Amino acid sequence: MIDYYPPQQDLPETSIEEEEGSSQSTSPPINTFYGNNITLNCINKDLSKKATTCAIMQYTNNTRRDVLEKWYEKYKKEHNDVPPPADIDLSLLPSAYMGGIFMCDGQPAAQIASFIAADNRKFYLNKDDGSFPDEYFPDDSDKVKTDFDKWFIAINSQCGFLGKAHNKGGESSRFCGKSYAFPGAFHSCLKLHNCCGLMFGNFLSHFFSAWRNTQNKVNWILYPSDPRQLESELPYYILAHYRSAFVWLWLHKGGPTPSTKPSPSEVHRYMLERARDCPLRQAVLIHLRYAEISKMMRMSYKLGKRGCVKTFLTAVRFGLTLWTTAHATDYVRLAHDLLQFMHCASPAMRSLYEAEIFTRLDANSNPVASDLGMELSVKDIRGICGKVCQPNHQLKMSAACDQIPKRPTQEAIKQELRKGFSTKRPSRSKGVEVLKENSPLIKGYQLIHDEMQLWHPEKQPIIGGTKSSPIYAEPNSYNLPGGETLNEQVLSIFSIGTKRALKYCEHYYIENPFSVTRSEKEVKLTRILATSVDRKLELKKAIDRAVSIEKDDLNKLTMGILAEELDSTEKVLNVALGGNELVFVDLKQRNKPNMIKELIKLRTRYFEKDATAKGKLEKKAKREFNEKYPDNSTQNRLTELDKSPIYQLSSEVCNMERYHTVG
Repeated sequence: MIDYYPPQQDLPETSIEEEEGSSQSTSPPINTFYGNNITLNCINKDLSKKATTCAIMQYTNNTRRDVLEKWYEKYKKEHNDVPPPADIDLSLLPSAYMGGIFMCDGQPAAQIASFIAADNRKFYLNKDDGSFPDEYFPDDSDKVKTDFDKWFIAINSQCGFLGKAHNKGGESSRFCGKSYAFPGAFHSCLKLHNCCGLMFGNFLSHFFSAWRNTQNKVNWILYPSDPRQLESELPYYILAHYRSAFVWLWLHKGGPTPSTKPSPSEVHRYMLERARDCPLRQAVLIHLRYAEISKMMRMSYKLGKRGCVKTFLTAVRFGLTLWTTAHATDYVRLAHDLLQFMHCASPAMRSLYEAEIFTRLDANSNPVASDLGMELSVKDIRGICGKVCQPNHQLKMSAACDQIPKRPTQEAIKQELRKGFSTKRPSRSKGVEVLKENSPLIKGYQLIHDEMQLWHPEKQPIIGGTKSSPIYAEPNSYNLPGGETLNEQVLSIFSIGTKRALKYCEHYYIENPFSVTRSEKEVKLTRILATSVDRKLELKKAIDRAVSIEKDDLNKLTMGILAEELDSTEKVLNVALGGNELVFVDLKQRNKPNMIKELIKLRTRYFEKDATAKGKLEKKAKREFNEKYPDNSTQNRLTELDKSPIYQLSSEVCNMERYHTVG
């Protein structure tokens, strides 16, 4: 874990408490990934551990306190040993007063967000009912308070990021409303791509296989580990669909002649009309929308000098509708936190977020998302120093940080290998691009337009068979290429996700603000089943949860579900025994193997006692499953297509000159 931050005047050296296998160095200002005059702090720790997450927060809090203490002493020195008043104008304080902002991957950011929520309940609501990992944050309430400590508490007690505090004492709150965790734009875009693969992968695999000849190659862009893996292919795939629809509509209007050439808004309406009797086309349409949203999120940190926050927030609002239906619980929480923060933020805080927090500048002064900037920093440092922490690593890292801005970029290295050394920087613009034969645009267009005839004005798409005897999809059929069946709920992701996001906001941010734990029983975030195969697998899981006595089946359940099944099985078994013998579950070690073993024992005894119990439980599980995942409905699908804003563009947009005019 490596971080760089601009040095402040008289910044003291601070460190996180040493743990086994950890190390830190604080160097003078040197050249680094972010340019000149940067202080380097490197800590060798495991980011997946809770202790590391807490250490990051504690380190930030300690640094902030030390900076303010330096300023406090300097103020006294300049004012004849008179300390600053507790009601001092906050604009006179150094920027460290404002607090700490964490921008990182979903899992550690969500963990930090839960800690902050527990602490904010104390600060804003004066409620001490949130779980908080006190073992990682030493309690210093018994410490003798100096004059600075008292002033620091008074300053912290005034307000936080989200407004004024109710806990005026300040002692019981660790971070005093001055810590926040955000989803970085880079990882948010990555999560959006992975959720698209999860929800639409059943038919995307068929399209992507046009230019990727193995399933592993398809999965590489279907479930990427880096959003840049799709950057050169997804735009061409989108263009292939629009190109095919454009050509079919042009021919349908009597073309190709200049007078019959369709406008973009006509192509849009044509695709909607062709989707009315074909769920496959509607599924392709909704994926195209979310693919464009992911592009919006990807471009948000490249626009302008320091990215465009408004574009990012718009993409986050759209992304929430997908995350809430794909069980991306970490990003649902982080996105709501971000939107709440930006709604409550002062103009100064918003300006700070736009100018410094949202993006960082790389060595070439180009904006990159803050979380991506961190990863590039780590990559550059490791490229020079290696991955193993060795003696004298401080000097090695200082030398590395001096070299990084001077090293040529990867693009420059490629150009040098192709054309030889040049002092001129290569142009990154692509005015003309020569497509290869296996380009996603060429191969994708051949599949979409020629082989499947997906956007044909009269025929249904071809989903199987051979060239001589093709198999056409039936009207209003949910059949997909490859024999799978589409689930209708996938076509309603936007509406379902919107309702879930609003309910989540209402429950956790209005009715129960600063909630630490969030349960599926309170707000539903279960994944929508995409196909018939998904439905069968989920039904089997539901039945296994209710009646299985197999260790492998039960091992797939979480400890929370196992605990619920243990309690319910204990109750029904005691009823079946008729009070002759009571059974109590008393596990000395409540771990997963012991819980599974005890559940198998209770169920086996219950099914032996009541021969009809297993059948009744299976029927109940199926009934509850069908209520949770209803069958397909053509009427629901058409209502979604006609009214949902994810499909329909407003008349105002369609009538804009650039969409209404034929190019």
